[in-house]
Amino acid sequence: MKFVFLLLAMINFFTFNAYAETIPYDVIKVENEILEEGTLQTKYSKDMLIDAELINDTVKNALAKKDEYRSSVFNKEPRICIRLNVTKCKDDLSFTVDSSIADYSGIVDEIIVDTGGMCFYIQPEHLGETNGENSDINIVYKDNDKIISKYNRVPSPVLKLLLVGIFGGAALLVVLFLIFFLAKKEFNTGFNKKNLCLIGTLTVALCVFSSAVVLFVEVKPDPRKLSESDEIHTFFVNFGDRDTGIKVSGVYMGIPLFEEGFDNMYVSAYRQHTDGSDYVIGGNYIAYEDMIKFPVSAGGNYFIKNNIQQFNDINENEKGLYEAVSVLASKNIVSGKAEGVFGADDNITRAEIVTVLCKMLYLDLGGDTDSKGFDDVSSSDWYYEYVMAGKEYGLLAGFEDNTFHPSDNITRQQMAVIVGQQMINKGYLPEENMSLLDKFEDKEDIREYAIAGIALMERESIGIWEDYFEPDRPLTRGEAAVILYRMYLLMQ
Repeated sequence: MKFVFLLLAMINFFTFNAYAETIPYDVIKVENEILEEGTLQTKYSKDMLIDAELINDTVKNALAKKDEYRSSVFNKEPRICIRLNVTKCKDDLSFTVDSSIADYSGIVDEIIVDTGGMCFYIQPEHLGETNGENSDINIVYKDNDKIISKYNRVPSPVLKLLLVGIFGGAALLVVLFLIFFLAKKEFNTGFNKKNLCLIGTLTVALCVFSSAVVLFVEVKPDPRKLSESDEIHTFFVNFGDRDTGIKVSGVYMGIPLFEEGFDNMYVSAYRQHTDGSDYVIGGNYIAYEDMIKFPVSAGGNYFIKNNIQQFNDINENEKGLYEAVSVLASKNIVSGKAEGVFGADDNITRAEIVTVLCKMLYLDLGGDTDSKGFDDVSSSDWYYEYVMAGKEYGLLAGFEDNTFHPSDNITRQQMAVIVGQQMINKGYLPEENMSLLDKFEDKEDIREYAIAGIALMERESIGIWEDYFEPDRPLTRGEAAVILYRMYLLMQ
C-alpha cells in the first residue's frame, strides 16, 4: 500500500510543478515614501469639478503633519498626494481639473482620482506647461469593450475540466495497473469486492486532489512568448475636442495589472494613432498599487501589453546589464544602434544621453518654441526636440559659444552630475558625507563639481564602479543603461 501512496504523491508533485514552473519572474518591489494625509470621498457626478476649494482643507492637514513625516523618511523629502475616491463610477468618467489646481505647484505632488480600479494622477507642477495659462482641463474616460488576449488570462472552466479529465484519467490507469499488479503479486488474487472498493476510493481521492491543483494553481505564460497579434483591452481618453489635437501635460493614467500574463518588468502603455499605428509610451510600475502609470498627453485609445525587447549582443547571463537594457528598451527609453544590436561597449554621446533622459522623465517636447537653439544643432537632426527639451528643463547645458557638441562623449563624472541633479529634483536630499568617495583610489582626480553627485549616487546604490572611478573616462552605453535603470527603479 505504501507504494500506492508514494506513486500518488509523485504524480501530483509533477502535476503541480508542470504549472508552477510557468509562473514568471519575481515582481519588482520598489520602496515609496509617500505622504497621504486624508482621503476625500465623493460620489461621482457627471462633469464634476476638481478645484482648489475641494482639496484646500485636506492640503492644510497634510502640510501641518509634513514635518512629522519628514523625521521618518530618510534621504527624501516627503511627498504630499491627495487621493480623491470617486464612487458610483463604473466604466465611464468625466471631470474637469480647474486651473486653480496649478496654484498648488510645489506643495502638492499629485492629486489621485481613484475610481476603485483605474486612476488618474494630476500633477499641479506641470499643469500649465503646455495647457496654457488659466486653462481648465476636461478629461473624458471610457472603458472600451473588454477584449482580452487568450494569453492574458487563466484557462477557461472548460479547459480546466479538460485538464482535470486528462490528469485524472491518466492517474486512474496508473493506479488500476499498480493495484492489480500488487494484488496479483503479493496476495495472489485478482479483483474482488474489497479491491474494487479500494480502487474506487483511491481513484476518487486522486481525482479530487488533481482537480484542486489544476483549479487553484495560477497558470501564467512566459510573457516573452506573447504574440504581437493578440487582442488587447483598450481605454479611450479625450481632452475637450479631440479633433483639435489638444495637448496636455501633468496628467497621468494608472491601469491595474489585474489580468494574468502581464509582466511588471516589461508591460508598457501604448497609444493608438489615427493612422492605425501604435506608439510605445512606456510607463512606471507602481508596486504598492499594482498599476502601470503613464502620461496621457493627447486624446485617443490607450492600451497596455507586454513589450519584450532583446538584443543579440547582450548575453542573458550578464544579469545586471541584460535586465537593465531589456526593461528600459521595453519602455521605449533606450533603443539599439541597429536591429538586434545594442552596442553596450560603445561610448554614449551627449545627444543620446539627453534623449534617454527626456524619455525616462516624460518631458514635453516642443514646449518652448521661442527658445533660441544651439548653433550646432539643426531642426532636421533626429535629436533636435530632445536637445531643446533638455535645455528648457536644465538637463544638459550648452557651452559659452552657444554650441551643444551633440556628438561628444559623456564622461563618468559628467553623468554623475546629471543623475545627482535629477534625483534632487525628484525629492532626494543632497548627500553631505563625502567619505562615500573614499572607496575610490583615484578620488583626488575627481573634479569638485562632480563630488556631490557621485556621493549621492553611492548613497542610493546607483553607482556601478569599485576601486577606481576614472572620472574622465567616457561612459559606455551599457554603463549608462545600468545607472539609468537603477535610477528608474528609485524614481518610480
